[in-house]
Amino acid sequence: MSRSPIFYGWTIVAALSVVSFSLHAVAIFSFGLFVLPMTADMGISRAAIGLAPTVRSFGAGLSVVVVGRMLDRYGARILIPSAAIVTALAMVGLSAAHAYWQMMALFALIGLTGLTAGNNLMVTVPITKWFVRRRGRAISIAVAGLAVGGVVFPVAHQALIEGIGWRGAWVVSALILVGIAVPIPLIFVRRTPEDVGLHPDGAATARDEGPTGQAGGPLEHSWAPRAALHTSAFWVLATSFVLLNFTVMGLLIHRIPFWVERGFDPATVAGSFSVNGAAFIIASLSVGGLLDRVPVRYVAIGGVVCQALAVMWLLTSTSMVALYGTGILFGVGLGSGAVVRGVIWATYFGRGSVGTIRGMFGPAELASNGVGPPAIGLIYDLSGSYVPAFWSAFAFMVAAAALMSAARPPHHRPE
Repeated sequence: MSRSPIFYGWTIVAALSVVSFSLHAVAIFSFGLFVLPMTADMGISRAAIGLAPTVRSFGAGLSVVVVGRMLDRYGARILIPSAAIVTALAMVGLSAAHAYWQMMALFALIGLTGLTAGNNLMVTVPITKWFVRRRGRAISIAVAGLAVGGVVFPVAHQALIEGIGWRGAWVVSALILVGIAVPIPLIFVRRTPEDVGLHPDGAATARDEGPTGQAGGPLEHSWAPRAALHTSAFWVLATSFVLLNFTVMGLLIHRIPFWVERGFDPATVAGSFSVNGAAFIIASLSVGGLLDRVPVRYVAIGGVVCQALAVMWLLTSTSMVALYGTGILFGVGLGSGAVVRGVIWATYFGRGSVGTIRGMFGPAELASNGVGPPAIGLIYDLSGSYVPAFWSAFAFMVAAAALMSAARPPHHRPE
């Protein structure tokens, strides 16, 4: 590939940002809009359809180990389009489903493709291969595409459901996904800069690799997956993210009924979620430059603290200011956290096997995504209130922040 004044890695960032946007066609955040029409048409209960996202998450957990290794070995150029085609076919299948088992099988298939995995492996791993010093900024741009999709597609899906019904909405969404996530990676994405005669960050020459715990240092040492498993940093990070996933996903699902039960009408609560999405976008774009200058764990702690403060605020106030203020804090925490997760594993363990290393932790990470919402729902059913569950979530967030503060970069020992 001939040299250009603009590093080709930024082209890949732009391409994957657009792909990130398109992933919301699968109704990652807007599945709740399909609940009422699907349950009414298919004759199933709310509890039954509520298991669909959990099945999707567990399916992703089963596949993420393989997906991570494939990203390291083959890259995302073919993997994303292939996963998008299978996912789109499953979405068309959903439009024709009439039995509960059909719906659950199709959601499991969507999860197994790995395209909608909550850890965003297919988007962030390719970028970590192309950037070291500017990794935070690069991933923040890609994550911003995901955030924009989270704002746009709920509105689009509601319009489609009202206009052509929920079955037609799945078909149109499948076409949107294929129209974006198939051609763009095929045309623009490449596995590593070395594959096309370049170096990370657009450097003129490769530099010696050495350990680093912070963006802006020398090119990091790439740990072998087995060696990474023997570091305390791997397990501290893994435990922290499991705690966060368990609480954050549960809060995302149950914040709406919590505020409605506090006396706010659903439309007002939905408005607070729009503010949540805007804060996500702003935070994800802003945090990238910060990650290029300060240790990533400090940024991670800040994001967790924002979410913990939001939980404390919503438990101690029923005002309109609290409704919108907690939405902003959640958005800031979610936006910064999404970028941090894409950066921290490569920063600590290098870019060579980052997909495999993240894949090893993936099943626990994605399982915690699926367990959190029903666990908080169970506590509510047993106690008749969200208060005990939300205070438990606050405690888990504090524990996650404490663990993150102890997650120092591992020191490389010669193998």
